[in-house]
Amino acid sequence: MTCRGPPRAKWRRSKQFESGRDIFRDAASFHGQIFQRPAGEAVHIRGLAARALGLVRFGNWWTHKIPPLLLVVYVELIRRHAPLGASVAAICVLVFCVSCVAAYGHVVNDWCDIADDERAGKPNAMRDVRVVQRAALCVGLLLAGFVVLAPFSNAWPARIALAVNYLWPTLYSIPGVRLKERGLLGVLSDAAGSHITPTLFALAVAGFFVPGPANAVVFAALLLWATVLGIKGILYHMIADRANDETAGVDTFVATFDVSRLFAVLARYNLLVELPVSIVLTVVVAAFLPLAVAALVVYLALESTKYALGFEFAVSSDARLRRASVPFANEMFYTLWLPLAAAVQLALHSVWFAWLPFVHGLLFQQQIAVQIGDTRAVISQLKARFSHLRSRRIHR
Repeated sequence: MTCRGPPRAKWRRSKQFESGRDIFRDAASFHGQIFQRPAGEAVHIRGLAARALGLVRFGNWWTHKIPPLLLVVYVELIRRHAPLGASVAAICVLVFCVSCVAAYGHVVNDWCDIADDERAGKPNAMRDVRVVQRAALCVGLLLAGFVVLAPFSNAWPARIALAVNYLWPTLYSIPGVRLKERGLLGVLSDAAGSHITPTLFALAVAGFFVPGPANAVVFAALLLWATVLGIKGILYHMIADRANDETAGVDTFVATFDVSRLFAVLARYNLLVELPVSIVLTVVVAAFLPLAVAALVVYLALESTKYALGFEFAVSSDARLRRASVPFANEMFYTLWLPLAAAVQLALHSVWFAWLPFVHGLLFQQQIAVQIGDTRAVISQLKARFSHLRSRRIHR
């Protein structure tokens, strides 16, 4: 997805965090300095790490799927006044298990899409991987998610949610069932697998490590928020991949619609569905997460300014898939502003959580970099506008 400004102020978002190379480049370099590894071995380690992350398409899900789920856990930790030890355990279990599910889902999807991607001329991470290795990778990722929960005999709600979460991408991809090509079922199953069920898992994990009374209103607001994000995410993906699917002969939900018109309709979805739902969630959590209000106000101010300045939003290079950049056209409120606000709120609640905003920011630095770039583009365009107005007044 890209965001473009008006003429003379065009802004192009930074590339996706491809295969996690930056993190592993630093890690391998540090490892080599301490143990004085040969340079060739350090390069080899970096290559292996990059290939491993590429196989599970790390860049496709890390910055988009994990932060909204961390928000769910942060909200519950704040609400339940969780101690540091239980909080760290809940966060680590959530990130590890959801990462296993996300990696598994992408491996299974790529495996089942090899022939389709070849017809469409698309790269496929599983194409050059032997069948035995693909199967081993799937089984390993499946088992890894449950192994973490094995020591906890009473974590059955989390286990059930995790099992269902593994099931969704399987049903979405495998031949025979392949919900991907079953119209609206494909949209709903992907939304359930990418956001709805993981949100239930996050709530179950938080409830297991930090027992306490549930709040039905918070539960419903978080689940509704995850649902609207999941639906938007899969529709954006299907629209962006429409041309490849047509070439490959894959019929998804968007195949029966005029893609440019559907993409334009999603602007109404952004404003008439996502915006009200996000406001509702912010109001619901404001009592114990007041920084959520500040996050929403700042996000809306920035995105409204971009709209007023004529910035554009697109999901691909196709000129038909370009429209005005309205609030919630992007995912920044989900993936940056609200999760980071919750991390800061936790740090304000207790000095023991002072490290959390910094670690969160480091793990999701790509989103911060993109937001900084957006903000600079807005400031640059505002300066240009004010300069133009001033020159007009002088020449009058």
